[in-house]
Amino acid sequence: MSSLEMIMWAILAAHSIMAVACLLMALQVRLFGRGLDVNQPRVERCLADLREISEQANSGTLREPAAQLESIRKRLDLLQKESSLAAIMHYVVAPQRDVVSLELVITRSLSQVEQGARALCSFLSKSAPQAGLAGTLVGVQQALNNFAAADSSAHLNSGVAVALCSTLWGVLCTMLMLFTVRVLWDPYLGRLAARLREQAEITAKLLVPLRSLHHRKSSQQCSSRSHNMPVETVDLIHSQQISPHPASGNGAATPCPTNS
Repeated sequence: MSSLEMIMWAILAAHSIMAVACLLMALQVRLFGRGLDVNQPRVERCLADLREISEQANSGTLREPAAQLESIRKRLDLLQKESSLAAIMHYVVAPQRDVVSLELVITRSLSQVEQGARALCSFLSKSAPQAGLAGTLVGVQQALNNFAAADSSAHLNSGVAVALCSTLWGVLCTMLMLFTVRVLWDPYLGRLAARLREQAEITAKLLVPLRSLHHRKSSQQCSSRSHNMPVETVDLIHSQQISPHPASGNGAATPCPTNS
């Protein structure tokens, strides 16, 4: 056996070992997956507290909504590295969340180990055929050398056997990796991503009453500021939708929120 043939068989053996390892890991995750930490008590408590203050905002009995929401935000900030659901809830609750897209947050929230295993399977499914093709070329080269040296077709058998076996080996590794990616990893990661999107929608719906309450309070503050002003000034404020008091020392008027 030549050194080139030994290298070729070593590459194919490494592909086979990694393919089997990825398959076993995918089966383990599918059968005994980590899930989304749905039963984590602290994450559930944050969701329950958010639902409670949302109900209080609907009933008009909520006191200090900003402080309570900030408390939930800080707790989610501590949990987002441990729980995918906490990371998504923190994204929705945190201010300026439009800076990063939701899909990017979902991608970051999924386990790096699982995504890495999926990427490794995709790499092996592309590299295994190339390794098999290299084995085919090595087998053909060996067969031609044997035929030239012995001047007999009987010596072609070993080279052709190497070519066919390496090609078959590469095809089998490719099929195994495609099965692992398409049947095991992709559906599993897709369900995780769908669950995270659903959690984002639930959290966003719970925040709607809080934002409406904040909007109403801002409108009431603008109305109370203009209560004792002359009629002409009040008409000007409502017609131009500006605040009766400047927002900064430069004397510029600040827009007053309007009811949508």
